[in-house]
Amino acid sequence: MQEGNPNCYPATFIISLLYIGFVVFFCVEWATKVGCLAGLSGAFMGLTVCAIGTSLPDALVSFHVARNGHGTMALSNALGSNVFDILFGLGFPWMLYYFVTGKSIEVDTKEIGMTAIILFLAIILLIVVLGISYSCNAALGKKSGAVFIGLYALFLIYELLVDRNVINI
Repeated sequence: MQEGNPNCYPATFIISLLYIGFVVFFCVEWATKVGCLAGLSGAFMGLTVCAIGTSLPDALVSFHVARNGHGTMALSNALGSNVFDILFGLGFPWMLYYFVTGKSIEVDTKEIGMTAIILFLAIILLIVVLGISYSCNAALGKKSGAVFIGLYALFLIYELLVDRNVINI
């Protein structure tokens, strides 16, 4: 396999970031428009379509390394990605917006308050499951995987019911 020119690496990195930014911009725009056409809120589209679209590459990396026997790396990738998204992915644009406009960004916590609580409970559940598997010297397998996938399906149903005003929060 032939190596590329190392002098081109910075340029290709910058071009890749620009490409990702371009694709992300249109994905958000399209998700917003499809949600509008389907009568779904921006919050719901962000919690589902955008979240799945941005998390899918992380999920594939976690799947690949877990399949190769590196469960700790898979878990670290998932946790690290979420910590990065929450702390840097939200913090940097909020800070940048403030420096450019002198204003803060308003966030409607009514729409996402319960979702934040669900995220917190999911982290607690993960810690409990990891603690139990560690204390029992057991590996995580299909049962724990099925539980987490089932809980995600319930989360999607809950969010759809909230979005359709079947459940009022």
